[in-house]
Amino acid sequence: MNPVAPSPLSPEAIRVALRSVPPLPSLNSIHQTLQELLAAEEKSTARLALVIGRDPGLASRLLQRVNSPEFGLQQKVKSLEDAVIHVGSRTLRDLVLMAPVVSDMKSLAGNQSSSWRALWRHSVGTALLTQELIASAGGGGSDLDYIAGLMHDVGWIVSKRLFPDHFAEMERRFAAGKSAVVELMERSVLGVPHTILGGWYLEQQRQDELLVKSALFHSVPEGAGAHARTIAAVQIADLFMASIGCGHLGDPVGPDREAWKKVGGWKILFPSGNESTQRFAIRRLEVGGTRLLTLVDSVC
Repeated sequence: MNPVAPSPLSPEAIRVALRSVPPLPSLNSIHQTLQELLAAEEKSTARLALVIGRDPGLASRLLQRVNSPEFGLQQKVKSLEDAVIHVGSRTLRDLVLMAPVVSDMKSLAGNQSSSWRALWRHSVGTALLTQELIASAGGGGSDLDYIAGLMHDVGWIVSKRLFPDHFAEMERRFAAGKSAVVELMERSVLGVPHTILGGWYLEQQRQDELLVKSALFHSVPEGAGAHARTIAAVQIADLFMASIGCGHLGDPVGPDREAWKKVGGWKILFPSGNESTQRFAIRRLEVGGTRLLTLVDSVC
């Protein structure tokens, strides 16, 4: 016998409940760490290793990354200084940006975090490809572009933490194939979709407007205003990850492999319709999709 579905909540009740959700402290410290890394990089590898060594989690992930099959080293690297030499500055920046946020999101998920591996993989991959897309479109990006990709689905975690009965009902409906229009289903069960829930949460935590907009508008970047370009990249990266089998709760099963080329975000990033630029972007996505899985596994 199926349990009785809980009643949807009012926006006011949801906002009150959000006050009990803890913050994501790493979002306030990442910039400082990046600046220290950049300064250390200009001085010496030893100084760079010293900065990394102050964060045990980052140091552990760096060693795990450099000793992965991707690097094919014959001897195991045990020194942070040697690891820095092997991985290069780009990988270091990826790890600095992603690892602490994923750790924070796992803490937010609580003792259920082990069941969220698909979301961690999806979020990290979306973050990497967001940056790839912005570069392909010929414009400058920022470190926050990564974080916007990472945080776009934080509403799912908040939903599970605050409203487990409603979340369980949504899972039942997904399993029964009753989720053709995800947002409508979320509204009928909880009262608001995960996009709004995530946006409200980040807004309450006084996070950067770009992060709030990414949560709110990653499925409709046309509504993101001044941040539409970055959010468009998040939308495409999000759909591309699902198309290569790295989706999660709410993503379509067996999605159209080229659905990401048909969304509004594609027109925002490539308004001129330049075929060579678009082919270049598609190629970067495909290449990025193959290289990112190793990094994803080292962070998740």
